[in-house]
Amino acid sequence: AQPPEFVSACIARTAELNPGWTIFVVNPEDPITLEGLADPVPDGEPLDVAHTADWFRADALARHGGVWLDASNVPLLPIEHWVDTQSDALQGFGAPWDNTTMENWAFAAPYPCALMREWRDQFRRAIEQGFDAYNDAIPPAQLGCCLANRLPYLTQHAAWRVARHNLPSAPVRLMPSDGPGGPFDLLVNRYGGDSAAFGQQLLDLPQSDFDNTGFVKVRGVDRQYIGPLASYHGYLATTLTAALPDDYTSTYYEAHSDSWWIGLCCGVAAATFFLGICCGHTCGQVGFRALLRKRRRGEAERSGALLGKGGAGDGAGAQGA
Repeated sequence: AQPPEFVSACIARTAELNPGWTIFVVNPEDPITLEGLADPVPDGEPLDVAHTADWFRADALARHGGVWLDASNVPLLPIEHWVDTQSDALQGFGAPWDNTTMENWAFAAPYPCALMREWRDQFRRAIEQGFDAYNDAIPPAQLGCCLANRLPYLTQHAAWRVARHNLPSAPVRLMPSDGPGGPFDLLVNRYGGDSAAFGQQLLDLPQSDFDNTGFVKVRGVDRQYIGPLASYHGYLATTLTAALPDDYTSTYYEAHSDSWWIGLCCGVAAATFFLGICCGHTCGQVGFRALLRKRRRGEAERSGALLGKGGAGDGAGAQGA
């Protein structure tokens, strides 16, 4: 099975903007454990598709370092536009409703990263305790002013708040998601959060509307207003269509708009880079994921690397640059 056309195009365009990457498509029937990149979901709170993705992104980056991107983020520039691969900070975007809370749809972690491990550990605790019990135990001052009414859906954001409170000196780089050129700039500042107008017009906008924009965040609620790429004539429609293979066809019925995600694992402090393209199970039990691998120039080919079957310390992900 293939992702829907729009998501497939975003994935293809991501690869196109990051030349030298090789795509490995993993059989849809394989267990969704990222081939050793992340542990299975802990026992506890029954997780839906979105929260299952939350666990895999947190565990993979805590164990290996890297970058996570949601599949429906529309790429315009290479990943390095917003990720400083030489930084020892956990990097990401502040939520538009609270710029001190890191979003989880695009973030980068070096290896090792104490804050990323603490974030993962807090989210594991939330799963094991149950989201309601975990969130209820967080002091209101620690939770912040704007998160309580977004729980339990944003429990991973609550886990971030607790992790940051526990490690206040850990290096962090939080960029404004709704600032000029930010992922939410258009949605928030031009469309005032109107998903219908944003989704219907995004692919018809000219290139000049995306100056210095690394990628545009498109949420599941926005995507329901996006039609076939052929019905648009703007810059994004042109570049996304061009990125798709000439023989691309998709009969995939998207039962849940949040079911596809993409994880770009760039080993910030490692010699091997990975892009994991993942899909959770929809009601039709459709699964898909792929991996893009890039090795630094001059490095000898070594099988295994971050996808090795050994423990978290095995492979290139555990090695310094």
